Order: sequence, then C-alpha cells, then structure tokens
Amino acid sequence: MLRQLTDFLKPLLISSLLGLAVWVSVRELVASTDVTTGILGHLGAWSEHKTPWVMLIGLVVIALWGLGRVHGRPRGAVWGLWIWLLRAAFSWSLVCLVLLICIVVAGATKQSLSDLHWPLVLLSLLVLLAILTSSRIAYTRASIQR
Repeated sequence: MLRQLTDFLKPLLISSLLGLAVWVSVRELVASTDVTTGILGHLGAWSEHKTPWVMLIGLVVIALWGLGRVHGRPRGAVWGLWIWLLRAAFSWSLVCLVLLICIVVAGATKQSLSDLHWPLVLLSLLVLLAILTSSRIAYTRASIQR
C-alpha cells in the first residue's frame, strides 16, 4: 500500500515542481527589467538578469532527460519519459477527479441539483475518466513490454 502511494505521489510532486519552475522562468523571462514586474519582482531585482532563468529551464530539460533514462533503462530515454508521463497523467487525472467530486458535492450542498451546470460537469467527468483509463491502460501495456 505504501509503495502504491509513493508511486502515485512521486510523479505528481516531480511534475508539479518542474512545471512550477518552467512557469516562473518563462514569466520572469518575458517580464520587463522593471523591478515590480514579474512574479518575483517585489522581492528584488530578479527580472534584471535573464540568464539564470534560461539555465533553470535547461536544468528542467536535463531533469526530464534523467527521469527518462531512469524509467526506460533497457529501451532508452524517450521510452522512459513516455512511461513517466503516463504515470503523471494518471496521477493528475485522479487528483482532478477527486477535485471535481468535491466541487459537485459542495455545489450540491449550497444550491439545488437542478441549478448545477450538468453538461459541463458530465463533460468534465467524461474527459477525466477517459484520460484516467487510457493512461492506466497505456501504462500497464508499456510496463508489460519492458
């Protein structure tokens, strides 16, 4: 049980940290050199120099390559990256499904069920279930082919 929990949480945490690093880097790269612009502008003159943000994006690419090498040892980095992306897609779709259920329950307690926007809820549920099942099926098939 603990191994399954760590298999679920590792790609979730790693992908969120890598995504956050790329998002902050891109926002700081496109920000002007004014101190108040950018995400970290109010903390200091972070947007003045652009090279550290480019280097951070490069480190994210190297980290993704390393993840691909670790997960795809016999078949290569691209295969390993595919496996890791399938695990991350499964984890994120499961988190989104739980969040959607929480939103529907909270909406149902605050208003009547007829007031909910059911086409959007059902479409979101359908998309989430499709991503959840397809990523899990593809992951199990890819793991068998290892």
